[in-house]
Amino acid sequence: MQFTDFWIGKIQADNLPEAIDAAGLIKYLSVFTSDEQCFHIIFQWHETTLRRTNDWWFPRQELFKLIQNKVNKKGRLTETLMHCLELLDTSEKKSVTVAEDRVNIQIDILMHGGPEQLVSRRDPLGILVVEFLSNIKSTRQQEYWTSFVEHCLNAGEGNIPTQKWWTRAKVLVNRIEQEYFIMRMKDWISFCQGQMMSVHAGRKHSFVDYNISYLSAINHNMLKAFIWCCAIPENKALMDLLEAYAPWAYKKKGNAGPLSAKTGTACIYAFTCLSFREALSRITRLRGMVKHAATLKSIDRILQGLAQKYGVSLHELDEYMVPDFGLDQQGCLRIPVGELTGVYTLQNSGKSALSWEKDGKIIGKGPSVQSAALKNFKRLIREIEDTLSANSIRLERSF
Repeated sequence: MQFTDFWIGKIQADNLPEAIDAAGLIKYLSVFTSDEQCFHIIFQWHETTLRRTNDWWFPRQELFKLIQNKVNKKGRLTETLMHCLELLDTSEKKSVTVAEDRVNIQIDILMHGGPEQLVSRRDPLGILVVEFLSNIKSTRQQEYWTSFVEHCLNAGEGNIPTQKWWTRAKVLVNRIEQEYFIMRMKDWISFCQGQMMSVHAGRKHSFVDYNISYLSAINHNMLKAFIWCCAIPENKALMDLLEAYAPWAYKKKGNAGPLSAKTGTACIYAFTCLSFREALSRITRLRGMVKHAATLKSIDRILQGLAQKYGVSLHELDEYMVPDFGLDQQGCLRIPVGELTGVYTLQNSGKSALSWEKDGKIIGKGPSVQSAALKNFKRLIREIEDTLSANSIRLERSF
């Protein structure tokens, strides 16, 4: 109906066929109009659509392709066609859809040149990636990295990659020099973790003109794919980095839920590429930090896939998910801390107790000086109690 309203004056003014629709108009613009006529029709369409329907009936992607074809035929971007592109550009809006953002990027590439990847320029990560690709000196390396980033931009919306996507990703990552790839992933993921920490701290970021709390939709999916691919080099430092990143991704921001559940869950998927025991240990620790119901379901689906991969039943998986942490059959853990021995005991009631021994005798106080051994002991106790709490919650939910 809205498109028909646009034609009330247009059909009469230009003597166009009354049956023409949006697709017909685009064909008419591509075949029968000069650049000036094209601009005037797009301008009228733009103004009428925005005044009446707030963008819904203005097909930016199709109109961009039309203008791009005109530019290719002429071999240059004329001033009139540039004005046409400006009508399609929504980069100044505070909020844009993924489709609008893609068109904005394509317009930027057509008008100003640059790497031909649909990386959004609406957040700091996008700027970092675009600048990195632009500054690669080696033609071969630029081809390798460009292909990799382009593949990550096509990762889709799923929490795990498709088999076809994952197979291709392995080929693309293995073409890049491994140490260089690891270094770049560390830089980008650490940078994004810093961005999240700033958001949670309430600090304003440099892209305040846009309604983006963390990343644009396009770059959010790209980062998710980067994290998946961190599993490919089989590098422990990268896995440790993901384990540090994930809690920030799962942390709630106000009433809006986790700031970046999709990248947190991407870390979970990356861990499934480790050995069964290590994967389960890392995933279980992170799962205990998650309270968001939809995110828990996503993690559980990944855990079920891990069990199937290693031929483990779901009942056995539940048992594996409770690590022993070195506790003996009496539920007791003894750890030397300097001249003392820390004794952590789990009682049948579910409560725990901490005591200290010296030369086999119980003493009243623990070490008076903080040491690395004491910090490690306290961290181990926290891990045990976090795991117990997480499994208690999981069991309650299962009934």
